[in-house]
Amino acid sequence: MLQPTPDDFLRFKALAGVPLNVLQGRFGLLKYLNRLVTPLLNYVDLTDGLHDVAPPPHDDDAAAAALVLPPSHHAPNGARRPVPGASAPVAHPSSSAEDSAQSNKPAPRAASLPQQQQQQQRALSSVADLSMSRIIHRLKGIYFTETKMSVLQALLKINATGVGKQQVLLHRLKASRAREDPKTDPHGLRSMFGQLFTCLRKTSFKRYRKAARSNQLWNVDFLGEGSIDVGGPYREAITLACADLMSDATPLFLPSPNRVNSVGLNREKFIVNPAATSPLALQMYTFVGALFGIALRTSYTLSLDLPSVVWKHVLAEPVDRSDLEAVDHLCLQALEVIRGTSREEFSEMSDETFTTMLSDGTRVELVEGGASTPVTFANKDEFVARVIRARLYECETQARAMRKGFNDVVPLGMLSMFSWREVERLVCGSPEVDVDALKRHTTYNGNLTATSPVVCMLFKALKSFTNEERQLFLRFVWGRNRLPSHDSEWQQHFVINTLRSSNTTDPTASDQLLPVAHTCFFTIDLPDYSSYDILRSKLLFAIVNCQAIDTDFNPNASSISAWMED
Repeated sequence: MLQPTPDDFLRFKALAGVPLNVLQGRFGLLKYLNRLVTPLLNYVDLTDGLHDVAPPPHDDDAAAAALVLPPSHHAPNGARRPVPGASAPVAHPSSSAEDSAQSNKPAPRAASLPQQQQQQQRALSSVADLSMSRIIHRLKGIYFTETKMSVLQALLKINATGVGKQQVLLHRLKASRAREDPKTDPHGLRSMFGQLFTCLRKTSFKRYRKAARSNQLWNVDFLGEGSIDVGGPYREAITLACADLMSDATPLFLPSPNRVNSVGLNREKFIVNPAATSPLALQMYTFVGALFGIALRTSYTLSLDLPSVVWKHVLAEPVDRSDLEAVDHLCLQALEVIRGTSREEFSEMSDETFTTMLSDGTRVELVEGGASTPVTFANKDEFVARVIRARLYECETQARAMRKGFNDVVPLGMLSMFSWREVERLVCGSPEVDVDALKRHTTYNGNLTATSPVVCMLFKALKSFTNEERQLFLRFVWGRNRLPSHDSEWQQHFVINTLRSSNTTDPTASDQLLPVAHTCFFTIDLPDYSSYDILRSKLLFAIVNCQAIDTDFNPNASSISAWMED
C-alpha cells in the first residue's frame, strides 16, 4: 500500500497536509483506472497525441508575449517586429508520427471567418475531441508509466526481428590524444563519439527499427587491444561516446550556465551548442537522436545529462520560462529585476539594447537593428519576453535534427502518451545507481549465497561509495554506468563468482588479489577477502585504475603498430 516517504513530501509539496488514508484512497482509484484503461490503449491511435502539442504562435509578437506578458501588450510604436527564432521553421504535428518528426513547414494562418462559421467550427472540433483516442490522450498524465510501457513494448516488438551486426573499428588512443588538446579536433571526429559516427553515418537509421530488446547492433573492435565483442566492448563504446558528448571532446553540447556559474538547479546538465549548425554538426545531432531510439529499443541506456528544454524540443512539447530557469537561473533573475524596476530606478540602471547573449556567448539581435534599439521603461516587458524566447529556442534547429534521428528508429507517435520526463528515463535511465536494485538482480555461483560474508561486504562497500564510484563499478563489471530504468527491463543478471588464489598454504593469499571483471557477461570474480576494509580498498583500486578492455587474444604486430600510430 502507498506509504509516502519524507523525500516524497519534499518533492511533491502538494501532498503536504493530505491525510494518509486520503492519499491511499486516491492511489487506489488511480490503480483501478489504470487497470480499466490498459485494454483500451491497444486500440488508441497514438498519433492523436501529437495534435495536442502547442507550437509557438505564428504571430511573432504574440509568440514572445505568450511567455511572460499579458495578451493586451503591444510594442510601443504599434509595429510588429520579429523575434529571433520565431521565424525559424518549427516541426508541427501532422497526421502521422513520421511526418510530425520531419516536417518543417509552419502552420498556415487561420482565415478570417464569420462568427457563425467559427462557432460551427468550434462545435465540430469539440465533437472530434470526444473520440476515445483524444480523451485517453488528454488523460495521459494519470496513467502509470508501467501501464503505458505495456503498450509501448507491444508496439516495439512488431517487426523486431533483429538487426545484423555491423563491424566498427575504434581507436581509443587516438581519442585520448585528441581529448588532451581539443583544438586539434574542432569537429570531434577523432573522439570516440566521432569515430562511431564516422563508421555508422552512411547507415540508414531506419534499419534499427527491427532491433529487439538487448539486441547488440554492431561489433566493436578496439584497435590494438585484442578485444572480442560479446557485448562488453559494445556497451563500453556507447558509454565512452556519451562521455565525449558530455565534455569538450565534441562541439555539440556545452555545460549549462547554471553549471558554469555554480548557481541554481541542474548543475550537472549540458545544453545544445547554439553555434553547432553546420551540415556536419546537424548530421551528428541526427546520429545522437538515433542513439536515443536505439537506447529505447534495446534497453541499453545512455549516460547523458540533458535538461528539459532539450527533451521538450526533441518531442515537440511546448517550452516555458521554467525550462530557462532550469539551465540559466541568473539570466531569468536579471530579467525579473528589469521587469520589476520602477520608472525612476530604470532610468538610472539600464543601458541595455535589444540584444542578448546565447549560451555559447554569441550576442544576437532580438529585433532588426536591435543593437541600436535601446531598452526603455515602455518596452522593457517586450525586451524580457524576447530574451526568454530567443534563449528557449536557441537549440531548435539542432533539436529538429535529433528528432529526425529519434523518429527514424522509434516512430515518435509511439511516445505520444509519455511525458518528456518518462522518455528521458527510458532513454537515459537513472543516473543514481540503486544498489538494492542491483542486489535484486544478482545471482551467485559456487558456494556463494546472498548471505556469504564476502557478498555482504561487497554490497556494503557499494553502498559506502559515492554515486560516481558506483558508476565506475558498473563500467568495470558491465561496460555501462547506468542501471536499467525498471525491473522489467533487466535482460541480464549480475553474477558473482569466487576467485581463488593459487597459493593454498597462505590463508591471507586472497587479500593480495584484485577482483576480475568480465564485462561481456556482467560478471565479477571476487577473492575471498578477510576483511571489509581490504575488500573496499581493492575494489576501489580496480574500478578506478582498470578501465581498459583486457586482451581476449594476442594482437598481432600490425594491429599494435596501428594502435600506436595517431
